[in-house]
Amino acid sequence: MSIVSPQTYSLEQLLTRRRYQVPIYQRPFTWTIDQASALFDDIEKNEAPYFLGILVFQKSSEENRLCMIVDGQQRMATLLLLIRSAIELLGKSDEDAKQLQITYINQKKVGKDLPKFVLTLNDRDKFNFYSLISDSEYVPTKYPPGGRPIRFTSSKKLKTVKDILSDKLAKLLTKIGRDKFIDFIMDKVLEVNFVEVILEDDNDVYLFFETLNARGIDLTISDLLKNYVCSIADNKTEASKNVDEITNIVGEGKMNSFLLHYSIALSEGSSPPTKKILMNWYSEIIGEEKDKFLLKLKDYADIYSLFLDPNKITYSPELKDTLTFLKVLGATRCYPLLLVGYMNLHPKDFIKLCEAVEVLTFRHSTIMGKDAKVLEEEYYKLLLQIKISKDVKPALERLKFLANKITSDEFNASFKVYEPESNLIGKYILYKIDNYLSKDSIRLNWNEISLEHILAPGGANWEGKQEYEEKLGNKILLKGKLNKSVGTKPYREKKEMYKKEDRVILTKYVVEKYQDFSREEIIDFQQYLTKLSIEVWKP
Repeated sequence: MSIVSPQTYSLEQLLTRRRYQVPIYQRPFTWTIDQASALFDDIEKNEAPYFLGILVFQKSSEENRLCMIVDGQQRMATLLLLIRSAIELLGKSDEDAKQLQITYINQKKVGKDLPKFVLTLNDRDKFNFYSLISDSEYVPTKYPPGGRPIRFTSSKKLKTVKDILSDKLAKLLTKIGRDKFIDFIMDKVLEVNFVEVILEDDNDVYLFFETLNARGIDLTISDLLKNYVCSIADNKTEASKNVDEITNIVGEGKMNSFLLHYSIALSEGSSPPTKKILMNWYSEIIGEEKDKFLLKLKDYADIYSLFLDPNKITYSPELKDTLTFLKVLGATRCYPLLLVGYMNLHPKDFIKLCEAVEVLTFRHSTIMGKDAKVLEEEYYKLLLQIKISKDVKPALERLKFLANKITSDEFNASFKVYEPESNLIGKYILYKIDNYLSKDSIRLNWNEISLEHILAPGGANWEGKQEYEEKLGNKILLKGKLNKSVGTKPYREKKEMYKKEDRVILTKYVVEKYQDFSREEIIDFQQYLTKLSIEVWKP
């Protein structure tokens, strides 16, 4: 790795000697209120010059004095938001404020179509950032398809950070007065020190990121992947936009999980790649597939997004239901298997695969409370088999075998005393049982019903009531509007309102069988549900 000799500079020197730009492959602004507050407090409480660490740049253009920020955009962006907040507190007509803006935030254009600001963030954040550090409102010249700008989390974070810095500065200004406030900006903020490191080329940048990752610094696999793809791409801008598009499809918070599951789905080895060697695996694949890599990754991202948000599915109610149920059960370790199944099986066979995984998940993890991690190896073997045979039958047989390893006696014993971990899981169990009872009649609509506690917390009390409030036998299904109206009334009053729910079979059963409702009725209703569950989740 070729590095220009490191030098120490103050923030004032850095802001007046060059312009800085965040490369297209870099992650967006991520700092929170806590991080920005800590930076401000450190500057305020410590003697000047306060050392703020290492900044890593890659020189892009000597003629335009432009450097690409490899590491340090969070600190530099936050410090500029701090300076701009001070300017706004001093007032636009204040001469010191004008000088701060001209010297440290604005810069004269040094080339055609180059921004006039000292710092330009990436495409996601730059227009919002420009607006936050100037008097003008900057908007993109081109919107994405549909004509509306994409709203990113990072844009909100920039505004939130500026707000907290403005609040802290306002308190400081009131406390120490204008003159000492100017001294604080000039002698403390602008005098913070950094060690500047300059990298020579793209290969050095990639090696730097890999070194940080090897040392445990917070770089995610999606950061490394984007950096690597852009470092070898002929058209870096296009490559970066493609990665951003994929990130938007699955969501920023799910990108790392998707990349792990994708690697497992595509792996051909005796065991899938682990997180530790994931970047090595991707480097190899990208080298082999070149331009096809991102196209293929996007295809799988489109599928993966259906697992994360089954409501996107409009063409198959059955598929939408079973993927919704897997999401409710928190079944994510099966996603590599489902990716392979979706790509290799007939749609009807894929639904069968999902339903079999659902039954196994419910029996193994939901009711028995066993760790789903032990199923990963089984899922991996099945996805290898499906890729080769394109046949779902062996996978269904294996999933049935695994589900039957939970004996009926074990399942019954656990179900009788089961307390749902969440209202969604409770709703799922009653929904599945009710639809089983409905046979060929009209089934319930998942989105129209909600879970009702028959004996609600805060209602009438009896000894030991709290131990039974969360039992499955203390819950029924109601339509949303009816659920809101029953509140915490006693059971006898609720019962008259429950009679209005004529489509939920289990609710009708409770109304017709139980005149009162307490410990014995909860136990009895849960035993009834247990008998039905044996058939509903039969492998």
